Amino acid sequence: MWSELKQDILIRRRSFFIDVVQAPLLWKITKLGAKYPIPTHEKVEKVNSHIYIDLFEEFEKWNIGRAKLIAAFKRVFIGKYEADDWYAERIDWFLFKLFDLIQAGKYIKPWVDCPTTHWSKSEDIEKVALARIDLMMNMDKEKNNVTRDLPSSTG
Repeated sequence: MWSELKQDILIRRRSFFIDVVQAPLLWKITKLGAKYPIPTHEKVEKVNSHIYIDLFEEFEKWNIGRAKLIAAFKRVFIGKYEADDWYAERIDWFLFKLFDLIQAGKYIKPWVDCPTTHWSKSEDIEKVALARIDLMMNMDKEKNNVTRDLPSSTG
């Protein structure tokens, strides 16, 4: 069953969202984000900025597609985090709240350790597909809780 929001975006107004919203938005993010400086370990001081640089580098190693968009997003995200405490504090708040929800078992991770499309580690994709099948078979439908731990890939 698809949510009302998903139906609206992907079915009822699909052309509108693709042509009128998504295409110009992604184009602007890519073009304007490319104007930000490239974040490197030598250019940042905040510990978390260094962590984000490493995370993006790992992500970019495996991700397939939309490289210019991801690079632009990385520039903006790390640039704003490093240079503007208003953004850094809110990013930190959001991530810590998300971490709390994960720890409490309220946020359900939709995959094991990687996305299943446009990802270059095919052995992980196969492991994820098998784990998803296993997850669906072992899910407590009434509580929507997983009844056993999923395997984790190394990477």
